[in-house]
Amino acid sequence: MLSKEVYIQSLQQDEDFHAQVYNILSQREKNQNVKNVLLRLYKIEVLHSSILKSILKINGFKVRKRNNTLRMLLILTSRKFFGIAFTMKLMEYNKIITNEKLNVAMKQFSFSIKEEELLKKMVRGERAEDVLGNMLLSMNNVLNNIRDVVFGMNDGLVEVLAATVGFSAALRSPTLVLIAGLLVAISGALSMSSGAYLSTKYERDIGNTKVKRSPHLSALWTGIAYLLGAFFPILPFALGVSGAYGIVFSILSTILVLAIASSIIAILSDQSVAKRVTESIILSLGAASVTILLGFYARYALHITI
Repeated sequence: MLSKEVYIQSLQQDEDFHAQVYNILSQREKNQNVKNVLLRLYKIEVLHSSILKSILKINGFKVRKRNNTLRMLLILTSRKFFGIAFTMKLMEYNKIITNEKLNVAMKQFSFSIKEEELLKKMVRGERAEDVLGNMLLSMNNVLNNIRDVVFGMNDGLVEVLAATVGFSAALRSPTLVLIAGLLVAISGALSMSSGAYLSTKYERDIGNTKVKRSPHLSALWTGIAYLLGAFFPILPFALGVSGAYGIVFSILSTILVLAIASSIIAILSDQSVAKRVTESIILSLGAASVTILLGFYARYALHITI
């Protein structure tokens, strides 16, 4: 069990990191409304960090620094490639972890009256932070497109992997596996695009005010992302690799990209990253295993020789 000192130090380091993030993001932001919200979030995080420093001082504990270089690089990279909306979801995921630490600390350790007053002030600030975070999300509709892209890519990875490894187990020719995989990818992309279009259009038609994206854009992003996801399981057969090597290459490349896509889905859906990634990999491997067995059955039971 971690000590009170370690818990409070960890919390203070988290809040200090969040303050640094919002400060840097605000300096790089061109939209003045977004910039103002980021600055308000920065001030809240600075206050939280100072509150935790005060608690450390009351208990005679040291304030320790943490190297946040890699975490900061991740945040700034997400801002550059995915926009402020996704970055805020990523920060929200970080805050969930921090809040869990805070709840554990408040239940597990005893605090003086002064410390409890400081912690209550911090909890009120967390609520204000949630409101400001939601304001940022409402300012940006890009998150909807990111969701379409990631879910489309996820389906392309899983479905086309299952199909191509099954074909590879049944067919000796990597060219035939490639052609079959491409046909599955194209038909799957068209099917997913149609489903995304109809789903978004239906939600808008029934007056769902939360749906702000265009059905046409939703269909376009979903279809393109599906094809992008399908590229990875098909890749080894496009390179002429066949048989067991092609199957292994296809599975490994798919798992790597699937882990990234599943992590993004987890963040967008406020789920556990580890749980979502594990479930996705298990399901994709399960589907691939079934189709591999069917492919070998087709080769040896039906005497397919091509």
